[in-house]
Formats: sequence, C-alpha cells, structure tokens
Amino acid sequence: MTTINSCTVAPIEYRPNHYLWVKDLAPKKLEEAAARKIKSVVLRYKGEVIAWDVDNENLHFSFFEERIGHNASAVFFYKAHELDPEAITFMNDYNTIEFSNDILASLDKYIQKIRQIQAFWGNKDITEGIGLRSHFSSGQPNLPYMKASLDKLASTGLPIWLADVDVAKHPNQ
Repeated sequence: MTTINSCTVAPIEYRPNHYLWVKDLAPKKLEEAAARKIKSVVLRYKGEVIAWDVDNENLHFSFFEERIGHNASAVFFYKAHELDPEAITFMNDYNTIEFSNDILASLDKYIQKIRQIQAFWGNKDITEGIGLRSHFSSGQPNLPYMKASLDKLASTGLPIWLADVDVAKHPNQ
C-alpha cells in the first residue's frame, strides 16, 4: 500500500475556473454536491493519509460561503473529521507569510477563520492545523516578517505545515 501524507478534500478548488461544474447549482444542490465529494474522497483515502487539506484558499476565494452560508467551511471540517477522525484537518492559504500587504490572507484573518471553524458546534474536538502555501518572489522571503508571522500563528497552538513552497531565483541567494 502506498501511503499518502495528505490529500485535498476541499469540495473543489476555490478559483473561478475550477468550479464550472457546480457554478449554476442552487445552494441546496451545491451543498449536497460538496458533501458527496467530501464523503467520496475521505472514504476512498481514509487510513492512507495523515492530514486533509479541507479548506483550500478560502481566504482569497469564498465561493461556498457566498452560496451556502458563512459556516460552509466549518461544515466541511466537521464532515471530514466525522469520516476520518484520526487525520489532521488543515486550512490552507497563500500570502500569509509572504506579504504583509495581502489583506485577504492577513495573519489576523487567518486566525479569525480558524477560530470560526473551531467554534462551529461539531468542531470542538477536531485536530486542526494551519497550512501555508508560500510562493516567494525574487528578493523574498523577508525573514524577519516570516519569523514574526510563524510565531504569531504558532501562538494558536496548532500544528503548522508548509504545504507548498517555492522561491524564485535571486542573485543574493
């Protein structure tokens, strides 16, 4: 058996071109389609993954919250945990440690979203984690900002994983 470290369970990517198959669904049908996708993926890989990327890029794209309701992500975490309680459930976004000027993915917004998910009625005992996608441009990373960001995220007590990391070539590296 091949072990997969983690797997994306998010019902679909949040980028506009990735939700074409569900974009015209009524809210109730969208909710049902998302639940089916989560169930299908989690049950297929349960026991083979140690973590689920449940909420991918939701700070930048709020497709489900806009159509289903502001607790859509919290419900997705609940469903993934209910189906596979041993795996860590991650929220994953980009620009949280790369740029201090991305207001959509600021540290405060990231932590606020994590707390909203944790506060949802079924999520008290979920093992949740912070997933960071980091795409550093030339001249980055800004190490003092990155360290301060990681320290602030670490104050939540949640595990932090760098889910995606790339650094553009720079002459001073």
